[in-house]
This record gives sequence, structure tokens and C-alpha cells, in this order.
Amino acid sequence: MLLLLAIIKLVMRRAQGKYLIYKITTSNRRLIEQEKRHKASTDRFTDPLPCEIDNHADTTCFGKNFRVIYFTSEVCISEYNSVNHIPICTAATAVELDSSETIILEFGQGLWFGDRLNHSLINPNQCRSYGISLCDDPTDPNRDIGMELPDNYFLPFKMRETTCYFKTRSPDVEEFESCRTFQVSDANHWDPTDEISISAIGRG
Repeated sequence: MLLLLAIIKLVMRRAQGKYLIYKITTSNRRLIEQEKRHKASTDRFTDPLPCEIDNHADTTCFGKNFRVIYFTSEVCISEYNSVNHIPICTAATAVELDSSETIILEFGQGLWFGDRLNHSLINPNQCRSYGISLCDDPTDPNRDIGMELPDNYFLPFKMRETTCYFKTRSPDVEEFESCRTFQVSDANHWDPTDEISISAIGRG
């Protein structure tokens, strides 16, 4: 079977067995053969953790506040042996809104780090290219920082020093079945080397 391979470069350091990623850049992707397909784990971490809006990560990185929906046949490899062959997947995370409603955000084409990351990195342009409008500029006088979702749902962001973020947790099975789910990035395609349409950027 031919599977997709991407070479990624990570700027990170390791602390207490976890990885703190400061920048991630993926190269042009190419095909490889005979890569074993991963299965989704049933393990989940229930405490809320930050999703950081990160323009230095050109692909969304899923930490332990996400739960895998399914793995693709794609993997990334890096120059770091300890984080080699990182699977690409569609994953979801649960958000508790100020109204007390819990919603599910579903992201496609992200890198699965799981319990190796105590936070997740959200590439805003990956969402914008899917038509999701978000503002991560706290100096914008015309918009609040946050993500605009269909049916007038709005997910507010917070600021921690210079980092824009929102907190989420791994959803349980009942929440998958009963909570409103929003798809916020493409499940089938993401190539950070592609040109993103001006209309998509204009909405976010």
C-alpha cells in the first residue's frame, strides 16, 4: 500500500517526558510503502488543557485534550528518533461554552502526539482555508478574539501573555453522540505549501 509521508522539522525541547513544541514546519509530502496503519486508542484524558493558536505550526498538532476519531494512511517522520513516524488523523475535542453547553470541535489532517503533549497547537490558516473565521489579534478594534461557528455560535479565546488560546478536553462517547459537532478543518486534504484562497483568509 502506498502511504503518504511528510518530513517535518520540530523546534522543541523535552521536559519531564513531555514535548514543548515551539515551531513545526512540514515539507512537501511524498509517497512511501508499507507503513503500518494505526488504530484509534480508547484512552482519554479528562482535564481541560489549552489549545494554543499558533501561526508557527503549519499543521495542527493534537495533544492529550483531543481524542482520535480515525487515523489516515498518512504519517510524518522527523529528525528526532523519539518522535518518529507521527500519524496524521482526524480528532475531536470538547469545549464548554459560557452558556454551559458543550460542543465538539472536529479537526482533520492533524499530527497526533497524544499524551506526549500537554497542550495542542491550532494552525489558524488550516481553519481559515476550510472557511472558518477566527480572530487571534487582540489589537483588532472591530472583532473579539475567538472562532465564529455556524448558527451564530462563537468560541471566545483568551490571552496568556502573548499566546492566544482556549481550553478543551477529550470528549467521552456520550458527548460524541449527543453534543453539537462542528467540523473546523478539512478531513481530506491539507498541504501547507498550497496557496490559501484570499476569500478564505478574508473571512478570518
